[in-house]
Amino acid sequence: MTPPWDKHPELGRGRMGWRMGYGEEYLNSFWQWFSRLSNDEKGAYEVRFPEAEGWRGFYERIRAHPWLK
Repeated sequence: MTPPWDKHPELGRGRMGWRMGYGEEYLNSFWQWFSRLSNDEKGAYEVRFPEAEGWRGFYERIRAHPWLK
């Protein structure tokens, strides 16, 4: 999946659009998807798609609070 900041660059982190509408739907899908990756896959993804400015700590937040089935 495309990281949220690349998928919807018009929505800065913390913007209302991530809490409702198309942004919320995408963020929830991404969170679920990333949570299911193995630790090695997560690490490789993070190297390929580093966190954008303003998104620091995003991956760690998902690691700390993975989507539960």
